[in-house]
Amino acid sequence: MNLLQVLDDYQNEALQVISQCGELSEIEEARIRFLGKKKGRLKEIQTQLSTAKPEERPLLGKRFNEAKNAVEASLNARKDELAKPAKQVAGLDVTLPGTAFPLGRRHPISKTVSEFKEIAGRLGFDVADGPEVEDDYHNFV
Repeated sequence: MNLLQVLDDYQNEALQVISQCGELSEIEEARIRFLGKKKGRLKEIQTQLSTAKPEERPLLGKRFNEAKNAVEASLNARKDELAKPAKQVAGLDVTLPGTAFPLGRRHPISKTVSEFKEIAGRLGFDVADGPEVEDDYHNFV
């Protein structure tokens, strides 16, 4: 198998694996596997380049750099994509202040009086406000 085919296979496999990574830890594992300085596939291919014929080396070197740059770009793009916040709901800006929670509510006695007035009104009675304590004259005349 010639080295151009090896470089093409390397690039295709790396791009496929990177596109399937779902977490940042998987991205790091793929980086080490494909671009690692000690045990990476790229290092193995680089050692094979030294055995190439002198007239093929410029072409192989160019293709080697293209494959390396494509894999690095894919790794960085996928890493940025996974580093973004999870799902963002369309039209929702979490930095804006929320709606105010209504403070307090009506007193239970005031609520009961209002309900009583409403019921009395439906039965045909008129509710008149006056002093809370009446004297005998105003109460029984």
